[in-house]
Amino acid sequence: MNLRSLTGLLAAIALLACNSTGVGNPAPEELALALTTDPEPEPGASDPEQELAAGAVQHAVLVFSDLRWLPCEAAEPTAVVPGPLPVDLVTGRVEPPLPDVPVPEGGFCGLDALLTPAPSPAALTGRSVFFSGERDDGTLFLLYANMVGTVRVRARPGVVWDTRTARALLWAFRPRRWLDRSELDTEASTPLIQDRRVIAIDVDRHPALYEAITDHIGERSSLCADVDGNRRLDDGECEDDNWLGQGLAGLD
Repeated sequence: MNLRSLTGLLAAIALLACNSTGVGNPAPEELALALTTDPEPEPGASDPEQELAAGAVQHAVLVFSDLRWLPCEAAEPTAVVPGPLPVDLVTGRVEPPLPDVPVPEGGFCGLDALLTPAPSPAALTGRSVFFSGERDDGTLFLLYANMVGTVRVRARPGVVWDTRTARALLWAFRPRRWLDRSELDTEASTPLIQDRRVIAIDVDRHPALYEAITDHIGERSSLCADVDGNRRLDDGECEDDNWLGQGLAGLD
């Protein structure tokens, strides 16, 4: 072999070495996540008729300080996506877009999203939740508050989230299920302007509605397989084997 051939061979070997992660040490696989909405009640809902009417919710914004992927094995590290992460569930917009995360050997079994007051824009500064809409009689309802706590979803029994179950996941929220239609319809309202009325929800004036929203933000959410990877919830992607996780009640 002449010098020129040897030089070419060594260069090729060096290039392969740079592109390799080493024998027995493959690059970790990654999972994608999108936060989205589901227009249908959660699987197994006992009161699906209580869902608010289509179009009733005008705003559903959550602001998270970070997003934490919880490994199934306690010895493995938690994967943290830093924020703040404003999530507009009506438009489907998350800023900045969520990055993919490397999957630990034992997979993931939970997600925690810690609510935090928004640093901007000015209209949202200091608030972690903005939820508004209109009930059937035209009365407005509004929650604009700095709710404190963690929204949680956990894997269903026997399910591990990794690239064998799906390469992309959807955390599907259901703002139309944050309040039951019957409890909203019976709540007293106050005059606003031009014959409009409003239910301004806070812990003092409407404690039952405030507590219901606190309970239902996480509880009425699901983690589902994004089968086609389009980051939108399509028919069948939150049913049967594609239903991977159940939201938990309350904000801990």
